[in-house]
Amino acid sequence: MWKKLILLAFIPIISCSEELRKAMDDAKCKGHDLNVSEKRKAVIVDCSMQLGIKSKSDFTPEKLPCFSKCLIEKQGLVDENGKPHKEKILQIQSDSKLPEELKAEIRKLMGDCLDEHGSKIQMDDKTCKSFEPLTMCVHKSYMTLCKEK
Repeated sequence: MWKKLILLAFIPIISCSEELRKAMDDAKCKGHDLNVSEKRKAVIVDCSMQLGIKSKSDFTPEKLPCFSKCLIEKQGLVDENGKPHKEKILQIQSDSKLPEELKAEIRKLMGDCLDEHGSKIQMDDKTCKSFEPLTMCVHKSYMTLCKEK
């Protein structure tokens, strides 16, 4: 009986993570699959669950900054000064299977956002307010670059 109760308790988590995984599997930029690695998917699902994000519609402007903070922390993308590590972050894009031209565009936009807002990040910011400008910059850049025509 206890095993059934435990399983029932995890069904919402499993179905939520499956929905998020499907969204990542279906993610495209300019018609190209983003091919999110299983390791990155696990981090994304973990951060989503921590923030109560169960579906794509739960990614609200209020939750995105803390989601970004979680991703940066869990992936070890912080430099010795406690700021986002630009080279490590840009390397993630370099490792993707996207066409080189598209990767270059993404790295340029991401680099511009990090240059403009990265130094303002405070990793000990529990409200995540210091992550808002960087998060919104990156989000708007991706939405503009990857929108379907």
